[in-house]
Amino acid sequence: MKNPFSLLRRAAPRPSRLVMLAAALLAIMVGGLLTGLILVRLHSSTTARPAQPTATATLPPRPTQTPGSGVPEMLSTVHMFDTTSGWATSNYNNVLRTTDGANHWQDVTPPSIDPPQGPGNLIYDFLSPSLAWVASFVSNSLDGNDAYQGVTKFFHTTDGGQHWSQITMQGYLPTQFIFTDSLHGWLLSDHGSNSGTENSADVFRTIDGGITWTKVASAGPATGDQPGALPYSGYKMGIGAVNASTAWVTGVPANSAVNFPWLYVTHDGGATWHPQTLSLPADTPSDLLVITGSPIFFNPQDGILPAFFSTTANSPLMYVYVTHDGGATWQSTSIVAADYLYGPGIDFLNVNQGWASLRSLLYVTSDGGQHWTQLPRSSALTDLAGLSFVSNEIGWAIDLSDAGAQLFKTVDGGKTWTLIPFNHI
Repeated sequence: MKNPFSLLRRAAPRPSRLVMLAAALLAIMVGGLLTGLILVRLHSSTTARPAQPTATATLPPRPTQTPGSGVPEMLSTVHMFDTTSGWATSNYNNVLRTTDGANHWQDVTPPSIDPPQGPGNLIYDFLSPSLAWVASFVSNSLDGNDAYQGVTKFFHTTDGGQHWSQITMQGYLPTQFIFTDSLHGWLLSDHGSNSGTENSADVFRTIDGGITWTKVASAGPATGDQPGALPYSGYKMGIGAVNASTAWVTGVPANSAVNFPWLYVTHDGGATWHPQTLSLPADTPSDLLVITGSPIFFNPQDGILPAFFSTTANSPLMYVYVTHDGGATWQSTSIVAADYLYGPGIDFLNVNQGWASLRSLLYVTSDGGQHWTQLPRSSALTDLAGLSFVSNEIGWAIDLSDAGAQLFKTVDGGKTWTLIPFNHI
């Protein structure tokens, strides 16, 4: 995303959904797909019963904690909203907030949030500088045989993390959740893989800001691939939405199908689902495996949908679809080399202006992906693991190096970068 990568937000939305997709692409190896392709599942944790709050009062964030593992705390994701305000997460599952342009970070981690337990343990949606949801999952299984069952703690803040409300739910791993406004949200849950190319999953909705969740769709062996239902075949990986009625589930087609984008949409709040056709580029390789990412909307009409491609012979590729009618139709653009293995490989400021990264290479588009221009290679960047732009010139990036994850800032649209030390307030 983002990512975590921006639905109906503000002038310069941050696509946290892209962050979530990228984290998912790191988590697990999916059998039956092309050799070496790493995919993600940000698993979801909810039961069919509405969640009930465990406490009625809001709780202050916990004091800053740095576990004594010998590994320093580093930023994992960054989500800036403007030149001063933003959120970040760290390798210790800490939730951080800045009000001075990422020069200093305040630890606003919710109380009793669970420590890191691998990719997918922490999911989040940062809707504005003050409004955010965070969830952590801990498996109930001691032997790993039922690792998808466990407890999820959902936290919600309306004051920039100074206070958090909490609910606790028993159920399955949280894959991804997104909110289109302060009350309406969608959640994808994963029961675990039943085979290398399909998985059981549920879709939930909330209309009260995440206090309660209602199951609106289920995919599994019992439902199969019935018309109007979310199909069991295919690997469900992400969810995106434009409003309380229209949402998409994205993923990978079953049986290692090539040249086939897997995308299902609902227009009635999850009651019925239908496949949505996406055309592929004319120069698409014949051995292409398509991984559809979650749609990101910048207003009710304009949005993008990233699709990551993997072939047996080529570097990772990305293809951005653009909509100007609320997702009713998606127009194809051009292919660009972009990474799905190390963080969100793309970041879009609006439907036209965006960036894509591959290791130390950075590309920019000003026409919605129709054309991409490679920016000068920066000697400061090694492996880009996250992008967050707030204007055509100003942005931040997390880069992976021998020193660990480091934060950089650009003030010229990505041509040059300056290291920003990681400082707690």
